[in-house]
Amino acid sequence: MDRYLLRLESIYERPDLAREIVVEEKPRGPRERVQAHSDATSTIFISHSSQDEDVIRVVKQAFDELDLTPLFNERHPAGGPPVEILVERIANSKALFAFFTFNSFSGTTRDWIVFELGAAKAYDKPIFAWVQKAVGKDSLPKLLEQLTIYRPFEVQSNQGTIELVKDVRQAAKGLPR
Repeated sequence: MDRYLLRLESIYERPDLAREIVVEEKPRGPRERVQAHSDATSTIFISHSSQDEDVIRVVKQAFDELDLTPLFNERHPAGGPPVEILVERIANSKALFAFFTFNSFSGTTRDWIVFELGAAKAYDKPIFAWVQKAVGKDSLPKLLEQLTIYRPFEVQSNQGTIELVKDVRQAAKGLPR
């Protein structure tokens, strides 16, 4: 009951969380889907470093004309333990798009991205990955090659930005409805 009250208090303090609430019943295992709120499945979970402001800006731009919403989790998500909230959001998204940069390999960011990849795999979510061109293959998590094909990108030039917008948009449009 205390957890329920805490969650209600979080919703009261953060009305934006109310849109993302799903049935409180937890799945029995990673393969059992969490029941989503009616519009929750129109999201794409974005796994990234919050320090990559250029990447965030370009990804948001890629979704401008789509009926899908990129879901960025900055720092710790509000409303409950970060692990549970992240898993819930991944389970309720259509796919996971991961962006690997030098920033994603620093601190605990790499651990969170690997965790998010594992959660997406457990829920059979399509995984798409982009790797900054300057990042060496040896820096990538070893499981990445087993989960998906990754695409190179760069956002330091106009051409690189245009190509990333086009590639992200094309991947999102190609998802099953």
